[in-house]
Amino acid sequence: MMDNRINEHLLYYGSLIMILGLGFYFVYSSGPDRQLQLMGIFVTSSIYAIWGIMHHAINHDLVAKIMVEYILMSALGISIALLILKGGIGL
Repeated sequence: MMDNRINEHLLYYGSLIMILGLGFYFVYSSGPDRQLQLMGIFVTSSIYAIWGIMHHAINHDLVAKIMVEYILMSALGISIALLILKGGIGL
């Protein structure tokens, strides 16, 4: 039962791993340029949220709670990355 569900969504999982992997590679390979790293993080997070929302819309199980979850997870990822790139919260 669970195996069928994973097989049905294999393309989704693979593309999501590719999106996040390419985003990580872009940020990692951009060197010391913080602006370029932040741009890569924002773009990757936005694509993640849009891709997740589109996936649920295509499968007809999109509700407001899922949209908010993807947006908040993207915001959390951006916040963590900003704290790391900016060197902490300055305490």
